[in-house]
Amino acid sequence: MTVRCIIACLLAAVSYGQEVVRSDELRNLVNRAYIVLDTNAQASLPLFETASRLAPSSVLIQRQLGWLYVNFGRTEEALSRFHVADSLLPSDTTKLQIAYLLQSLGRHQEALQVFSHLRASNDWDIRSKSRAAVVVVSADLSRRSYPWWSQANGTVYYESRFHNTVLMTSAYAGKYTGLDRIASLYGVLALTYDTRSMGGALPVIFSDNYLLGSVGLRLLPFAGLTTDFQMGAAVDLIERANHSRASGDIRCILSYGHGLYPELSVPDDLHFVFKPMGDIHMSLGYYSRYKNGIGYAQLRAGVRLAQWDHSAFDTYLRGNFAFDTERLVYNNIAESGLGVRFMPHYSWGVAVQAEWYRGTYWDKSVSAGSLTRSYNTIRLFVILDRSIF
Repeated sequence: MTVRCIIACLLAAVSYGQEVVRSDELRNLVNRAYIVLDTNAQASLPLFETASRLAPSSVLIQRQLGWLYVNFGRTEEALSRFHVADSLLPSDTTKLQIAYLLQSLGRHQEALQVFSHLRASNDWDIRSKSRAAVVVVSADLSRRSYPWWSQANGTVYYESRFHNTVLMTSAYAGKYTGLDRIASLYGVLALTYDTRSMGGALPVIFSDNYLLGSVGLRLLPFAGLTTDFQMGAAVDLIERANHSRASGDIRCILSYGHGLYPELSVPDDLHFVFKPMGDIHMSLGYYSRYKNGIGYAQLRAGVRLAQWDHSAFDTYLRGNFAFDTERLVYNNIAESGLGVRFMPHYSWGVAVQAEWYRGTYWDKSVSAGSLTRSYNTIRLFVILDRSIF
């Protein structure tokens, strides 16, 4: 054996010995890190960081560091570790965590791309969570076109008590005046129309019929509370004797809404879930068009019965209450009833509802005219509520 071969063999032996020592050192370090993790996650962090330097290609260590960084609120560092882990061993589980971290960092477009890719995952749970996330993030992106915001609302409903169909639509476009998103200026176009109202010297009005254009100031002092100061002009769609077709319109409205809803899920097959849901909405405002202060309160409580793909079916109990300062009979009612709601696709912002009510004109000091004081009615709705851009 030549001297050169002998030297090569010695160097190889030394190198092997070093690798064995390093392997033992790494194994002991990782074992110690996991033991410490059970009792003191903070103390385990530097141990895992040292282990990652000794074994930068270890997917297990990279993922563990990512979870630790998540727990300690170090989101950017967590994202970096999960990116490394996914580059070493691509995994839909790791990609899902990357998407959630991107979303938490406000990088919604990047998160949407990852969630969209994961909708085709072979893992049912990842596929379902990603489909739900795509709906949420897409809606969130449309709301984050700061400083601009927009909203489209539309309701068509049929009232069996009056054999009347009513259309109510509005479109808002606004701009926030500051970074806090508390105040915004906006413009609104609104249309209300029904099939039973008539004009003439003695008009019969089942629902107000008008076209409205206004500008306003909206304040959002805290979640759920909205204050609108609105000024514009309205044009009557039905000509009435001794009434000008066009008039100024001033509105000051305070409203509050809050809801508790089931976590969004997008299952491949029909699932009966029976999850509780409920919401409340209240409004109090002055409307110069009617020279009247009007208040509403609506309370709903029920369950989500079923979910399938991007659709959901709910059933609920509901109560409505209304009053006005001018004591007009149709604004002084109390109702209770039950309803069902079908949402064909979460991202459309569309709901189809059917509701039955037992109601009464609660203010006995006003006359219901030809109407009976207590009544039953069925209402059928198609509702649109979504951002425009």
